[in-house]
Amino acid sequence: MYAFYINILSILTVVLIFFNAHAQDIKEVQKKVNDFLSQNNFNAAIQFMNNMIVKFPNNDTLITMQGLIYLDNQFNDKAQELFEKSLQTNSNNMTAKFSLAETYTIQRNFLKAKKLFGELLNEFSNKSIILNYLAQIAIAENDYPSVKKYFTQLLEIDSTNIDALNSLGVLALMNGELDESEILLNKSILYSKNNINAYYNLGVLYLFKEEYKKAEINL
Repeated sequence: MYAFYINILSILTVVLIFFNAHAQDIKEVQKKVNDFLSQNNFNAAIQFMNNMIVKFPNNDTLITMQGLIYLDNQFNDKAQELFEKSLQTNSNNMTAKFSLAETYTIQRNFLKAKKLFGELLNEFSNKSIILNYLAQIAIAENDYPSVKKYFTQLLEIDSTNIDALNSLGVLALMNGELDESEILLNKSILYSKNNINAYYNLGVLYLFKEEYKKAEINL
């Protein structure tokens, strides 16, 4: 399963660039928060954010930043509350919407997650990551037609995506489409030489094809 949240130190920059009305103030907040987090001082970071939100009430950027801190430390319910509050303040805050969709996914609230990710497909610049999330949710729900749909769309954007090549290769194998599966899995290995899943599934495929030497090599 795909990793369902991003490290706070990397995503705060995204929040800063796209969603703030007080750029210089927010930049200073970001620096201070990152200092606390680099020292593993979660409580100090949260207290500092509380003080900043008092200073700048109803600032959706700050609320989102605080939600990201909670999410990164796996306080998912609190993160959800803050992302929802941020979107109530500014429904166009894409970072809050994306992070809320991530949070719903972690909580296995797939219905709400799919709704938000579906909206983000039309709004978010990085469509590959959205399609990957939707495909991983489909895997968790055993919804194989949707797995195929999303990973096929993902390959149209990124023909070297390992997750998509592996998953479509396995689906083809499950459906008895051995030649198609072989092509996809070999492509996956071409782009990632240490791709254990692809080697294993190719080994199984060659057993079905009774090509035992190739099966032995891959397994």
